[in-house]
Amino acid sequence: MRPIREAIQKKRAAGPSMGLRLLLYRFIMVLLLMAAILSTLMATGVLSHPAHQLSGTLDIQQRNTYAALDSQMDALTAQSMAMSEKLGKELDVFLAAKGIAFDELNNNPDTIAELEKRLYTPLSNTLGAASCSGIFFGLNVTANTSLPNAEDFRAGLYLRYSGLQPTVASE
Repeated sequence: MRPIREAIQKKRAAGPSMGLRLLLYRFIMVLLLMAAILSTLMATGVLSHPAHQLSGTLDIQQRNTYAALDSQMDALTAQSMAMSEKLGKELDVFLAAKGIAFDELNNNPDTIAELEKRLYTPLSNTLGAASCSGIFFGLNVTANTSLPNAEDFRAGLYLRYSGLQPTVASE
């Protein structure tokens, strides 16, 4: 038994075999070669091409979205100006028919309510034709100027779609 123990101890003292050392050396060489190839590909930009392509695609998408929003804002601005003119004419006709000045609407809730009812139809028609979900107007008058903070309260009307109903402009 003693000779077997001595043979095992010599084997352990000798360290790893030559074949194992050669295999480890080749594995390290392959890893270094792959690291060098990957480093070269990254340095030349071959592997970063998808990142550049994604960046370019996102830039184009951003420009397209900005152009669409800019176009929509232009359309909404034009529609709001047309609505303002339409409501202004209706207001002038109403005031002329009543024979009152605009400032006389203050402290006159019945006349304000009558004016709001008259302006409802053009406002509703504009909402139906516009590519938006809500529309409003405000009048620089109040029904009771004697209330505290009355300068903060104004008359007006706000209409909005309560569901996802399509409008004429979006069809």
